[in-house]
This record gives sequence, structure tokens and C-alpha cells, in this order.
Amino acid sequence: MNDMDANRTAEGLIKRYEALAARRSAWEPHWQDLADFVRPGRGDFSTAGLGVEEAHAPDLRFRDRVFDSTPALAAEGLAAGLWGMITNAANRWFMLKASGKLANEDAEVTEWLDEVAERMLAVFSANGGQFYSRVFELYADLATFGTGVFYSEAVPGSDVMHFSTRPLAECFVAENHLGQVDTLFRRFSFTARQAVQRFGREACGRAAVRALATEPDRRLPFLHAVLPNEDWVAGRLGAEGKPFASVYVDLTDRTVCARGGYYEFPYDVPRWSTAPGEVYGRSPALLAMADVKMLNQMCRTTIKSAQKVVDPPLLTHDDGTFQPIRTFPGGVTYGAVSAEGRALVQPLISGARPELGLEMEE
Repeated sequence: MNDMDANRTAEGLIKRYEALAARRSAWEPHWQDLADFVRPGRGDFSTAGLGVEEAHAPDLRFRDRVFDSTPALAAEGLAAGLWGMITNAANRWFMLKASGKLANEDAEVTEWLDEVAERMLAVFSANGGQFYSRVFELYADLATFGTGVFYSEAVPGSDVMHFSTRPLAECFVAENHLGQVDTLFRRFSFTARQAVQRFGREACGRAAVRALATEPDRRLPFLHAVLPNEDWVAGRLGAEGKPFASVYVDLTDRTVCARGGYYEFPYDVPRWSTAPGEVYGRSPALLAMADVKMLNQMCRTTIKSAQKVVDPPLLTHDDGTFQPIRTFPGGVTYGAVSAEGRALVQPLISGARPELGLEMEE
């Protein structure tokens, strides 16, 4: 089977997805740290690509690990700065200008371009300004992970554009010979009901149809592959006339659910910066990760130190044997007596200096 045939079959697409997932695996531990400390709850990279399709409950593990919100607030601040300087909804943040021979045309050309720009701005502002809220998520992902994924698609049967920032955890990308991302595989899940709604009973795999009767909310894994269309014929109607192929695969039954195409690559995948030979970007948060972890540990220690000052451990007498000293806040150590043999009930002064910790954190 050649590469062109592989891009047509479910097995070929799954094989390529698995290869892209293997290449991306080296990044995932770093991204998980970034998600935990800088962008909590944005993604679970520890199970990326492993078929974990259970309930999409918020990942709240970070609550037990993160003691300082400064890095998360800094990332939000950078994202807000990018939003305000690049795509501020209050400004006309782009314009259209003719080039070549049209550049010197009369005012009618300029007027027409202005009208087109106004219509484009209206599309971005439609549906409650969905574009502007979604693109902020893109900037936040870019500042944190160094790679963002933004998806744009016309809603079938309407003149509405759908915008969304896809979680990096579910996206796997490849570049062309010019270093441009032109291939993206996205692993995601639908409930059985959603799958039948999207693809229809005939196109869905058997697992989705069976689950619909008894477990309509059961989540099933799917794959969306968008890649250059090797069979593209300019001017031809249908999917063959589009430069990019779109294929949905049911990963449970390993069958193709839907085929289509795009005239333009529908995913924007900005990278903050890339090292030679790397497909995924490096972010400011990644450069600051050592400081982020150090600050978090210092804050944790300072909190414990302050607790000991405010709620110190106690020394007290007990008729039994002397027990190990309990130095945690509010801890009670039995068996302590004074030099004169009197029973003690007094705080254990540890000498902790929380102000020193606060100074170091600053």
C-alpha cells in the first residue's frame, strides 16, 4: 500500500496517527507540568492518545499541588496583552489593500475593499463575539504551551462561522517541506448520541449504534484527520476539488465515518518559537518552569512556617513514655517536662521566620 492509498483507509490513517502520537510523547510530561502549574485544567497529557474516553470531569489535581497563582496570572496577563494588541474587538484590527495593478485604481476599489473588511469584522463579532472569546484561549495556550490550535469552519446550512480553540492534548501535527503545519490529527470523543447525530446510523460504527439504544451518553473515541489531498483536481466539484482532505474515523470499529474536504487548511497552529527540527513550539512558560516550581515550593514552605507561628505545636506532660516530637501546626507532643520535673503545657517555638520566605518569594 502506497502513501496515497494509506490516506484513504481507516487503518492507514490510524497508523499515521499512532506514529505522530509517538513522536509527540516526549513533549507531554513538560506540557503536563505547564498545565498543572500555569494553565490548570486545560488538558490531561498523561492520558493523551491512550483511549481514555471517560467522563470529561474537570481535572482538579492541581488544587493539591499549586500554592501560588502568580504564574497562572502572568500567563493570563500575557494572553490579554496579545488579545488587546492583535485582535482587540474595540478596534478595526485589520484592513484590506489591493496589490499589483489594482493598487492604483480609483476610489471604487478602495470602497469595495472597505465594505469587505466591514463584513469580515461582522462575522468575527457574530454569535456574541464568539471569535474574540475563543481567540483569547488560543493566546493563553500559546503563552503556556508554545503551540496553539485554532479551528475555523462554516456551519453547514447557514452563513455562520464556527470558531474554537482545540485543546493541545488532543491534537497531533506535521509540517510540509516549508515548515508549515499542513496536517493535523485530532483524537476526540463523541457520545453515542452525538456520533449518530453527526454521521448518521449508516456511517457510524456498530459500537455507536448499539450504545445508542442502552447507553446514549457513553463516550466513544473518534479521529479527525485533515491533510493534503493527493487526489486534488482544481475546479472539480466535491471533495476531490478541494486541496485538503477531511476524514473522520471511528476508532472503536476502525472504520471511516465521513469524508470531505476544505479549500484552505482549517486549523491555525501558531508556535511561539521552535528549535531546529522541532514541530511543536517552546513557550515563555517553559523557559520559566524552574522558577515556577521553585516559587511554588517556597510558597508551600512559607505557608507551613506561618502556620507553626500562628498555631504552634504544643509540649505537654503524660505519665507514659516520651513520644516523638510532632512539629506540624497544632501538633501535641506528650511526655515533655521542665528541668525541674514539672509537667509542661507550652508552645514549641520553632524559630520559623515566615517574613524571610515572603522576601525570597518576592
